[in-house]
Amino acid sequence: MSGSLNRAWWGLKGATVLSGAAALIAETLWIRSLSNMVGSTVEAASTIFAAFMVGLALGAWLAGRKADGLRQPLRAYALVEVAIALTAGVAGLLLFLGRDTLILGGDTQGVARVALMFFFVLALVLLPTLLMGATFPLMVAAARRAGLPVRGVNVLYALNTLGASLGTIACGFAMIPLLGVRGSVGAGALLNVLAAVCCLPALLQRAPAESVTASESEPAPAAVPASEPVASLPQWLLLTVAAASGLLTLGTEVAWTRLASYFLGNRAYAFSTLMACVLIALAGGSWLAERLMRRFGHRLPELVGGVLAASAGLMVASSAMVEWWIHHQTEVERSLPPGGGVFFLARIFQVLVLLAPMMLSLGCLFPLSLTASRLTQERSGLAAGLFYLVNTVGSVAGSLLMGFWLLPSAGVYRSMGSLVAVACGVAAGVFLLGVRERLPKLVGLGVATLVLALIPLSTPEELVTVASYEKLLYRDEDRYGVFQVNALPNGMLNVTNNNTRLVHYLGAPSTSYVQQMQGHLGMFFRPESRKVAVLGSGYGITAGALGLYPQLERVDAVEILPALVEMADLFMPYNLGYHHNPRVHVVVDDARHYLTRVDERFDIVSINMSDPRLPGGSSLYHSDFYDIVKQHLTPGGLVLQHVFGTEIRLVLTTMKHSFKYVRLFPTYQNGYNVLASDEPLEADPAKIDALTEHPPVQQALREIGLLEPLSASKVFSKGLTPEELPRLFNDPRIATDDFPVLEYSSRGGIAGMFFSNE
Repeated sequence: MSGSLNRAWWGLKGATVLSGAAALIAETLWIRSLSNMVGSTVEAASTIFAAFMVGLALGAWLAGRKADGLRQPLRAYALVEVAIALTAGVAGLLLFLGRDTLILGGDTQGVARVALMFFFVLALVLLPTLLMGATFPLMVAAARRAGLPVRGVNVLYALNTLGASLGTIACGFAMIPLLGVRGSVGAGALLNVLAAVCCLPALLQRAPAESVTASESEPAPAAVPASEPVASLPQWLLLTVAAASGLLTLGTEVAWTRLASYFLGNRAYAFSTLMACVLIALAGGSWLAERLMRRFGHRLPELVGGVLAASAGLMVASSAMVEWWIHHQTEVERSLPPGGGVFFLARIFQVLVLLAPMMLSLGCLFPLSLTASRLTQERSGLAAGLFYLVNTVGSVAGSLLMGFWLLPSAGVYRSMGSLVAVACGVAAGVFLLGVRERLPKLVGLGVATLVLALIPLSTPEELVTVASYEKLLYRDEDRYGVFQVNALPNGMLNVTNNNTRLVHYLGAPSTSYVQQMQGHLGMFFRPESRKVAVLGSGYGITAGALGLYPQLERVDAVEILPALVEMADLFMPYNLGYHHNPRVHVVVDDARHYLTRVDERFDIVSINMSDPRLPGGSSLYHSDFYDIVKQHLTPGGLVLQHVFGTEIRLVLTTMKHSFKYVRLFPTYQNGYNVLASDEPLEADPAKIDALTEHPPVQQALREIGLLEPLSASKVFSKGLTPEELPRLFNDPRIATDDFPVLEYSSRGGIAGMFFSNE
């Protein structure tokens, strides 16, 4: 390249990396706010992603139709980056500010709910996603105008994907914890501006104006170097490969998000690590595609079919490896040298070994299909828009099919087998229709058939984790994960979802005590209560205890996992038959979403979360959420919450910041049942005694160790105050939606950053 063209190329490289980082930062932040609007459910996450991708695809298609006819596509690209900075920044701030007011959902269910969420989200983010989608065809057209060979487009795509991985790391590990959500929105917008600035050196050069053809829709094709391979596959077949690439990549990513919760962890840091590793591997695949095109471009059908077959084989191998690793990880990691740094690097290495080969191969498919097309040689911008559109349609299909249908109906391993079958089928099609020589065709078809035959031999039909001392009582795999109920030798039950214990062991005296008191304490301090909400009903113990009081007219028991509700009979008698009580209204929904969308006011709101540091649930410990709760309390209403774990000081400090009055009642070794209200918390011992005279209440209190020989009125008429326990209320931080310091807490060591089950 000449000096001026070389500067343009390096500027576009930098802009491409920054643009990819900014896009992932924006989407990550949008998802946080949108999850409040539509709920932190699997359907909501899949629908949000689909709306994003549709906007990107439309933007790529519309821009691709015009990109080749522009006199200066680099200038158009720079202007679009500036427009993204403005629109994405404004959208991010508006979504954050409206996260608890633009509430969607209600009682709409099924397809109608999904459609409603899809168009709602699409309308909110359409403009910035259209602009984001436009950047790819514009950058391709600008690079080709600068003299970049067709196969060099793979390098651009690799850099854009690498930028996305860097954005994921920066947002998940540094920006949100340090800058907060609003600060991160501004930082992401700044990256878009910097991407535009990277284009300035080339734009400011006084190069001769480039000519275009008389017809804008039919621009002069860029010169194709003699070394460029000529595509020998039909355009429709290459588009099929591009669509399959999106379907396989996103479908695999959804499945591995579930698998990674077993071997990597369940916290936000674990998810960010997984996504970064996936994107780095995909970027490596794009880079590898450029090398493969240079070396094997003259045997294009064999190359494309071989990469598809290799992808299928590596998907089978990765599934087999992760099944082994899930069951042997603990014993292997025990042999590692002690130290947080060693543990951190070991976890990253594990993910790369299990995931990278498969994703590296899948990452080759889209850039190969794009650069192999004759249309890319003739009208690069149009080809980029068209192939991006088709690839995105495949991505949406893969995400929705996996999240809504394959995982719930077939389970994670059989779902991966279905994706392998798709890869083998497309590979066979390429070999059959594209390869002319008999021997390579037969070899390719044989390899695809062999990989297909390996599917049932590589992994079990179901992902089951049962310790040697446990007995599996129930297992179901749905769109929320792998739900298991295991019996322990002492008769207690261990209930998990994706390897995370949902609640403390059922049958343990401490479990019944803590969760029953989450109900009884509210009634002791507010005996005139008529309406109560239990957010995170779990086993149903708290809702069951509240349902024993005849003066209560209604108890709303809200639980996000359908399996916990469906298996309520298995948790009797500990849950006191709450689901059979006509005054208990069972709701399957995200707790925060439910509370913000209803107009009801409650005398008591009892909040029961399994872990304050897990994504989604941690927001129920934020001061912003407590403000929402107070809006749904009757005058003098109170809040109950079980507070425990590594960040107990932060949680209690946040509660004291949000409520005027707080009282603590010790539970088991690491926590308290906490009452909070803006009205004085005073209990009348005589009224407590009157409540406990009701036979069902009296029996329930006896079963958790109260009344005899203890007296509930003497024990629970006061409680501990912040003045008595100042050391628990002196954390300098406050947990908020803007600064979600609980979710991004690093206390408890490196292992706790990846997995928490307090």
